Amino acid sequence: MESVPTTTISERCKHSVVSFPLSDRSDRTRSLVCAPDHDVIIQSSDDVLFKLHRKNLEVHSLVFSDAAAVTGSVIENKDEIVELSEDSATLDVLFRYMYNQPQPDLSAVDFLVVTRLAVAAEKYTVNAAIPAILIHMARSLEDHPLHVLDYAFRNDNAKLANAAAELTVGLSVCDAHSLLSQDAFAAWILYYDRWSKGVRALLSALIDKNVAQPIYSRTGGVSYPVSQSTLATVARWKFAEVRSQRSLYNIVDLSDDFLDHTFM
Repeated sequence: MESVPTTTISERCKHSVVSFPLSDRSDRTRSLVCAPDHDVIIQSSDDVLFKLHRKNLEVHSLVFSDAAAVTGSVIENKDEIVELSEDSATLDVLFRYMYNQPQPDLSAVDFLVVTRLAVAAEKYTVNAAIPAILIHMARSLEDHPLHVLDYAFRNDNAKLANAAAELTVGLSVCDAHSLLSQDAFAAWILYYDRWSKGVRALLSALIDKNVAQPIYSRTGGVSYPVSQSTLATVARWKFAEVRSQRSLYNIVDLSDDFLDHTFM
């Protein structure tokens, strides 16, 4: 006989709203997803229950504005459970944007949860969350360029996508394939190929200009004024700055096509 999945109540639901003094905003905020006067129960993909107010969902989400968009039918029983495909960590943050309370500090949220939050906010059109997510993604460029690139590509944000793409060119193709959507990866691999060809030309040009020619000592030793590994690193970061440092291209004489290339 097939076992029935066991559900749990959200960690925020272990306390009643009325059990906290009005001055204790943080603890009262934690309990908002377990409203004693709830009229809808949401179940996450990992079987956590959230007891909420339907009116808040309707006001803050275009998708939830019609009860039929949530359940496919009008909810007669407040204890009827509505199953969503998102996990509890994602929904916990998403639902906080649907109540009159301070918005979540996304810098304190695990970044992978934020990436799932971004998808959920777009899916359910929770407009209150979208600007904060965009700001956080832009601030996370250097630490998570591939995730930010995928987010920007999905939202047609060319400026953010180009900024992220420049930071991904030295990363593993396998990592890009596993993290990017199919469409984003198809665009990225073409970008990566052009960058790779350009860097090879840059390295060759720098060597031809005697930047990294060997120096022979009297004892027979050989040294380079710039190591090959250092040269490769410099080339990578110089390429990321070419839009503001055209003088580099006056030295190495690369094509305008390469100079002007962007991801989107």
